[in-house]
Amino acid sequence: AAAPMKRLYLRIEEIYSSPRYYPEEVQKENRHFHQTEEMAWGYLGTAERMAELGEYMRQARRAARTDVEKQRVELFEKGVWDYMVEGRRKWADRQALEPERERLRAQAPPSARVPRVAAAAGDVDKVDWSAALILDRWFALEGYRQKRPVAAWLAHDGEYLYVQLQETGLDTAALVAAPDIWSGDDWELFFAAQRGKPYRQLGVNPAGKYAAVHCDENDGEWGSGARVTSVALGDTWTVRVALPLTHLLPGGVKPGQAFYANLYRASPGATDLLAWSPNFTRSFHETSRLGKLTLE
Repeated sequence: AAAPMKRLYLRIEEIYSSPRYYPEEVQKENRHFHQTEEMAWGYLGTAERMAELGEYMRQARRAARTDVEKQRVELFEKGVWDYMVEGRRKWADRQALEPERERLRAQAPPSARVPRVAAAAGDVDKVDWSAALILDRWFALEGYRQKRPVAAWLAHDGEYLYVQLQETGLDTAALVAAPDIWSGDDWELFFAAQRGKPYRQLGVNPAGKYAAVHCDENDGEWGSGARVTSVALGDTWTVRVALPLTHLLPGGVKPGQAFYANLYRASPGATDLLAWSPNFTRSFHETSRLGKLTLE
């Protein structure tokens, strides 16, 4: 199997290291460029080149005779080639969704009215969640349609904003509760008085630990006064948060008032970051697409 494996390896390296395969600006501009999904599959790993490389891979599998040779081919296939095939497939799937994504980008960010429920005094377990607003239309952060069953519920009682966040179909035993919150599985909530700085961010991990920060020119801790619960059982992870309206934003938020927010779900190593309002970037901190919420 050495000959086809060598052809495969050298062809991959030749594609990756030849400037002529890259976008025009990469060829002409004397600066550093990061690899991107578009660069990897729109320019380098095109369908035609992947077909060529796939034929070398098939030749190597057929040529391997001994157990050792088969193991060596399999090691490359599982450690490198399968990831390339999956990356190309995901890119092609997303390209098919591009018209839908562009239509979404042309629309205004979402807006919703948050219903008032009976007073719960900040106790998330006493909230009538059946009367809450349900946000069950989520997207990948870049605006692509996604299929993971995630949803949020919002309500207020004049004193607290209540938020329930839930994902089902999970292996909850595999959730990562990172001590720093941000590098593991988490739900993140953003709040602002406008679409831009300053804004406030709260992240909650599966263990129920949370971090609250104020994001402006001088980032620091946000005294949110949050009350948080997290339950991960079976195939469902549910987080509930109560936030005093007096602490939600500078000067507080009162019934009848509008503010801006977004809700996110992050997973370590996941290719898709999820959002209620996609911002068409790879960062939660792009605030131009915050949704508008009005307390009834």
